[in-house]
Amino acid sequence: MSYYTTRVCPRCQSLLRMHILESGLHVDHCDRHCGTFLDAGELGPAVHPILNESVWDNDETVLQRRRSKLRSPVDDELMESIVLDAKPTLYIDRCTTTGGLWLDDGECTKLYDFVLTEGQQSDHTLSDARTTRGVWSYFFQLFSQLPITVWHPSRRPPLVTYGIVSILILTYLLSLWAEGEPRAPTKILFENLGLQPDLIAQNTYWQLFTYSFVHNNVIELLVNAYLLYLFGDNVEDILGPKLFLQTLVLTVVFGGLVHLILVTPTTNQVLVGMAAGLGGIMGTYLYLFPRVKLRIVFLFKIWRFPATFLIGIWVAVQIIGAVQDPSDRSFWAYLAGLVMGVIFPIYHGGFETITQRIKSLKPKTRWR
Repeated sequence: MSYYTTRVCPRCQSLLRMHILESGLHVDHCDRHCGTFLDAGELGPAVHPILNESVWDNDETVLQRRRSKLRSPVDDELMESIVLDAKPTLYIDRCTTTGGLWLDDGECTKLYDFVLTEGQQSDHTLSDARTTRGVWSYFFQLFSQLPITVWHPSRRPPLVTYGIVSILILTYLLSLWAEGEPRAPTKILFENLGLQPDLIAQNTYWQLFTYSFVHNNVIELLVNAYLLYLFGDNVEDILGPKLFLQTLVLTVVFGGLVHLILVTPTTNQVLVGMAAGLGGIMGTYLYLFPRVKLRIVFLFKIWRFPATFLIGIWVAVQIIGAVQDPSDRSFWAYLAGLVMGVIFPIYHGGFETITQRIKSLKPKTRWR
C-alpha cells in the first residue's frame, strides 16, 4: 500500500509518495524515482545497520558541511549538504529542522559501499563501530586457524544458511549412526546420495544435488560448514533467502554436471561434499564484497587481509590438486561452482537501491 503525502520532491517538485518497505518501515519516495526522503533515524533500518548516522557522520569521514541547493521536503528550507570523503565525492542532503535525509536515486548503495569499505581499516574512526573481539575469539582463531570477518554486520538472521549447515551436520551424524549397521555408511549414503558417474543409467538424478550433503570425514565437514556460514550469512542478507538458495542449488548442480562430463562410468569416482556450493557462495561473495577483510590469528599475532586473498588461496588449492592428481576430477567441479557463483549475481544484481525495492513491491495507490 502507498499514499501520496504533502511533501514535495526537492528535485522535480512533484508530490512524494509514502511506501511501506518489506521491513515495515514507511519512506517517502518520488514517483519519478529522483530519490527518497528518510526521517531522522530511518536510514539504518531502511537500508542497512552500518548506515546509522552514529557510525559514519564524524569528522574523519565528513570533508565539509555546507548549504545545499535543495530544499527540504518538510519545511521547504534549504538543506545541509554533507560532503563525504568517498571516491568520487559523495553528497548527502539533510534537513536542518528534522534531521531527515534526502538520498538521490542510487545514493544508498554508494553510501553503503563507502561505509563498508572504510570500516575495514583498523585505524579508521568507523572501526569503532565494530564489535569488540574478546579473548575467546582470539584463542578460537589461534587454535583453529579459521578466519572471521573484520566488520560485516547483517540486517537479518541467515536462516537458510543455518538450515543448510544443520542438514550437513545431521547427515554426517546419520552416517556415524549407520556405522553399526550391516551396510557401511559408504554403501548407505554414498550410493544413494553421492553423485554416481552412471546416474543416468540408474535414473538417480537427485544425486546432482544431494551429493553436496555427504562428507568423507569430520574435518571436511567442519571446514565446509564453517566457511559456508562465514560467507553465506552476508550473501543471503543481500540476495535474500530465495536468491541465496537458488545460487547454492545452481552452483552445486553445475559443479555436479561438470564432474559428470569429465568422468566416465568406468572410473567409479563418486563425488561428495559441499565444496562446489561453497565455491559458488565464495564466488558470489567475491562479486558483492571485493573489499571486505577477514581476520586471522597466526603466530599469536592478529592479521587482516582481503577476503579475496582467502578465496584466491582456495582456488589455488583446487588447481594444485587437479594438477597433482589429474585422475581426480572433483577439483574442477569445485572450480565450476565458483565460476557460476560469480556469474549468477552479475545477472541478478547485488545490493538493491530503495527504488529497486519499491518497484518490486508493486504497491496499490490511494490518496490521503
